[in-house]
Amino acid sequence: MTHAMRNLLMTPIRRHRRLHYFLRNLCFAPTEWGRAMRTRQRCVARTLPIVMIIGCPRSGTSFTARMLSSAGLMLPGEHTVPDEFNADGYFEEHQVVSINSDILWGSGGDWFTPPSELRVYVYQRAQIVQALARLCSCEGISGWKDPRGTLTIPAWLEVVRELEIPVRVVGVFRNPVAVANSIVRHERGRVDFAQALNAWCIHNTRLLDLAASLPDRFCWFTTDQPEQNAEANLNAVAARLGLSGHVREAPSRQGVSEDNVLASPDATRGIYQRLLKAHVAQRHHVHLQTSFSAVVLKKR
Repeated sequence: MTHAMRNLLMTPIRRHRRLHYFLRNLCFAPTEWGRAMRTRQRCVARTLPIVMIIGCPRSGTSFTARMLSSAGLMLPGEHTVPDEFNADGYFEEHQVVSINSDILWGSGGDWFTPPSELRVYVYQRAQIVQALARLCSCEGISGWKDPRGTLTIPAWLEVVRELEIPVRVVGVFRNPVAVANSIVRHERGRVDFAQALNAWCIHNTRLLDLAASLPDRFCWFTTDQPEQNAEANLNAVAARLGLSGHVREAPSRQGVSEDNVLASPDATRGIYQRLLKAHVAQRHHVHLQTSFSAVVLKKR
């Protein structure tokens, strides 16, 4: 199906969708907000950060979540079960995925056809409060992972600011051609290569914008690096998040992608170069901070 045909069909669906969500909000907002008010007390005086792991689907967010979990990050709740595409698990909590999917659908899109703007209803905002309250009830550093969050995170950050909860965001990226090929296989024909590549561009442009707006609370990670570098960089990310542990196993099945990025359009390659530059800049910044701390300790 071409983009033009999809857009033509989506117009009446979006109109029906708005009515559906208006009625849904009318019915569920009072109940959901009542639950939110009863649980939001758990967020008061939270000092440990809530971690959100995001990135375009098939970019390595599950791998990143698994590694950070081994370093001490708590990812509570019931997770999506492993399958042939992620034998080690997705590390996605059902309720968070449900919230993010619902916001995207209610805004007239989904993860591979992102909406131009988010439409967050009162009952969805109340569900975000409840999800954050559950995470705040954990004694350690906790969080969630969901690629859809790359698109919905503005709604989460708005609630986070209101509740004055410290937050850290981990942005994960990968070679665009590798991601697009993986999406096509994973979606079994529901998404073609061009659509997957377009989704990659939108997700990763959002990541770059988010990183610029949260310079002290954003961490980059990419699987497009040798295993020894990936392990070292994961431990650097874990330390920046405040985790006391280290990854418990050397990264496997990850490394520099063999897919040729030159097969992608110029604009896509430009975004990828910006991502790599941001990742390198973060590594240098962490290295300088570590070196400065070592010098200070030596002088003492």
